[in-house]
Amino acid sequence: MRFEIIARFSVASAKARGLSALLGNNLKALAITLNTAGMIGIKRTHDILSAVFNIPISTGIIHSIFVDASQKLEGAVNYIQGKVRSLDVVHFDETGLRVDKKLHWVHSSSNDRFTYLTVERKRGLDGMNSSDILPSFNGIAIHDF
Repeated sequence: MRFEIIARFSVASAKARGLSALLGNNLKALAITLNTAGMIGIKRTHDILSAVFNIPISTGIIHSIFVDASQKLEGAVNYIQGKVRSLDVVHFDETGLRVDKKLHWVHSSSNDRFTYLTVERKRGLDGMNSSDILPSFNGIAIHDF
């Protein structure tokens, strides 16, 4: 069996073109899933991707994947936020989450169709106001005290 090299990959050329642009959508999706659904930090995501795929990927590239995804999702996030603000009845809740070893709060605003989540440093009314739903909400707010 004979193999032929049809393209060369070098770290220098990847950096020149932007490694993030050369990574496939499946790898990007995996990085985002590990970080968000898997709650795995950027450094650990880097360790996993580097070990499994043996590619020269830095924590900076992984961060740029997250920034790119967040920019692409901005319209959908704004749409959901607007929908939740206009609902007649919304359930508000919060739960603790560690970010860089410090306690933060996930604030949720939801009904059976839409969920809007934010991560804030503050708990209670201050944190919920930071998510920019409650201050302009005119419907019935439900919270489990």
